[in-house]
Amino acid sequence: MKHSNVNIKDGGGEMDLRLSDINTLPNRLRYQDEELVLIDDLRHIPDFAACKIAFNVGVVCLQGKLLFEIGGTSIALNAGQAVFCHSHVLITNIMASPDIKCRVVCLSDIALKNILQAQFTIWNQAMYPNHYYIINLNDTHITLFDTLLPAFSDESGTLSHEILLCLLRASFLLVCDLLSINASSDVGVDNASRMSSLFHLFLQNIAKRQQKKNKVKDYADELCITPKYLTTICRKVSGKSAMTWINEYVVEDVVSYLKNTDLSIKEIASRLGFENASFFGRFVRRHLGASPNELRKQLMSRGV
Repeated sequence: MKHSNVNIKDGGGEMDLRLSDINTLPNRLRYQDEELVLIDDLRHIPDFAACKIAFNVGVVCLQGKLLFEIGGTSIALNAGQAVFCHSHVLITNIMASPDIKCRVVCLSDIALKNILQAQFTIWNQAMYPNHYYIINLNDTHITLFDTLLPAFSDESGTLSHEILLCLLRASFLLVCDLLSINASSDVGVDNASRMSSLFHLFLQNIAKRQQKKNKVKDYADELCITPKYLTTICRKVSGKSAMTWINEYVVEDVVSYLKNTDLSIKEIASRLGFENASFFGRFVRRHLGASPNELRKQLMSRGV
């Protein structure tokens, strides 16, 4: 077991790692876009003290062993196992055996929501109380991650991206099925905690609203708690504030309306609860880096 000698941050301190940073690491990227990265070579692990990831991760170990810590908990991942963790967790002390063979899937929150759709709740309920989940794989999982995903991620056909997303959806639905079975048999204190229950009720309340852009106080009132306590719950359970969660759900709706409807920008702003098109435009530019019209053109040209 050994680290490489590559420093990805001067001083070896904690760093925030984004999807866009991964192409600077000395690992073989099988596929990369703005919301998704696939890696199939972890033999050269960068040497760093701590790394907070800004994306969700699934690591499938096919051969060898991977050692690391998540939030201070030591984890040993052996061949035939996979570990999945949510965004904004702290990963430290990564070491890999010389014969390591892994498949790594890195997804933004938006990409994971789009892939899992209604089953995203299962992911949240399993991941956020524990921060990670280790799963023993069967042959179906191993085949999907080891053979099909790499094969289609290298393709350049017209529908290769859509096929890759379908394969990822199948893979993660199988994972969620296992998560739901494991969660139903867990009786730990964390899963039954008041904070965890309130957090998931909060997410459910956001998801069911057509107009999700509301104040934290509005959602806190639904749960009969204070806005400050709701934000405390969200930070402790997920590492993100209540307002961040609200904005992420709004961003998802923005993308969906711009991509899938012919509604005008003013009509979309109204449906999503914005005061006017100007406020809507500022929100979209701040969170998505472009004006609503520019973003719509980008989404249509990419076909995503």
